[in-house]
Amino acid sequence: MEAILITDIPWGGVANQGQHILFDLRFADGQTERYACAISTVPLLMGNLTQYASMAEAVRVKAPPRSIVEAAPYRVTEVVSSGNAPDGSIVAVTYNTTHGFPLSIAMTPDQARTTIEFLQREILLASRPQDHNRTN
Repeated sequence: MEAILITDIPWGGVANQGQHILFDLRFADGQTERYACAISTVPLLMGNLTQYASMAEAVRVKAPPRSIVEAAPYRVTEVVSSGNAPDGSIVAVTYNTTHGFPLSIAMTPDQARTTIEFLQREILLASRPQDHNRTN
């Protein structure tokens, strides 16, 4: 593997009146470097890293087709709050996570209904382990 191994993210903060995030990466050789990222780029950074973790976990672990990949999802520890836009166009839920920071998800009411339906189906399937090998 030709790469510099990251071992920790020991610090983070904000700069330029919240227009950028700052974070330090610590490497296997013990050195630390500071990076800045425009707030508009953060979803791309997080999304891509999460997808790469999912790809790595799929290679590492063979699991039934309906299994979630352990490396990618944020693990919720508590549902904190929910809310909606004044015009009803968006609903949101905020969760505390094992990653140490809250995660908020915003979606249209139709997307929320679809999410509820998917979760209800998964709860039913999870309660019947013999059905786990079924596909959508």
